[in-house]
Amino acid sequence: DQLPGGKYSNDENALFIGGLPYDCTTNDLYSLFSPFGAIPANGVKAMLGQDGQCSGIGFVNFLEPTAVEAAVAALNGAAMPHGKTLDVKVK
Repeated sequence: DQLPGGKYSNDENALFIGGLPYDCTTNDLYSLFSPFGAIPANGVKAMLGQDGQCSGIGFVNFLEPTAVEAAVAALNGAAMPHGKTLDVKVK
């Protein structure tokens, strides 16, 4: 049982996202995935390369497994404007 606002560790409801554009930010990822369900504080991260740009991968943790399923169903394989395809899967 986790207190609200406490430290949060949740690998079973975590998603790996690949195929992100180089200008993707953590805020962009949050905006893309938050409609699917509740995300804890610090539950979204776009990974940056040494140049400060997105490395093309990110992670999202949801509070509920139903949100994970909905996000994967809706976004896995989605074509991005930059020509890449999103790879969304359970971490």
